[in-house]
Amino acid sequence: MDSSAQHVEVVPKKNLVGVDEQKFGSNWRIRVAADLCEPSLREYSIMLSPHGKWADLMPKWTYEEYYRKLRRILGMESPQGFSNYGNAAFTAAMRSVLRTHQIVKMDDSQRIIVPQHIREALGLAEESTVVLIGMVTRVELWKKEDFEKQLFNLGNQDLSLVFNSVGLGAGGNGGDVGSVAL
Repeated sequence: MDSSAQHVEVVPKKNLVGVDEQKFGSNWRIRVAADLCEPSLREYSIMLSPHGKWADLMPKWTYEEYYRKLRRILGMESPQGFSNYGNAAFTAAMRSVLRTHQIVKMDDSQRIIVPQHIREALGLAEESTVVLIGMVTRVELWKKEDFEKQLFNLGNQDLSLVFNSVGLGAGGNGGDVGSVAL
């Protein structure tokens, strides 16, 4: 049987979009707003971003696709085996991302416990406020102060390039971007 015939495309059940702020509750729990999760799904993956500025929270269908792509990049699905495995820079980059990966369970109140290694890497304390940003197939979890710095450091020119690329800039249906605020 042809291997491509076995590939099942993962189609998001829901677009994860929106912005929310949450303060940590007891036991390092945060509530994930309904528009940022699939309420029927209980298993999520969390890992640091490659630069360690935020953490990515991904539903099962997103991280399964992510790992399929990693397997292809590593060459695990080629007849020759691990084609990129010997590339030291590539392997180091993969280790830096994957070493932070952990599965977290969402409870009935749509709360997750943010793992200690993620909290420490992001500099989160007990009274920290985090910003959750839906990025369609994943949710970014930022320390509020770091997220605000990131927005401040982005110029309107950078934002215009992004919005123009998806048809929402001056040439699209939205006009100029203007300022961004929570």
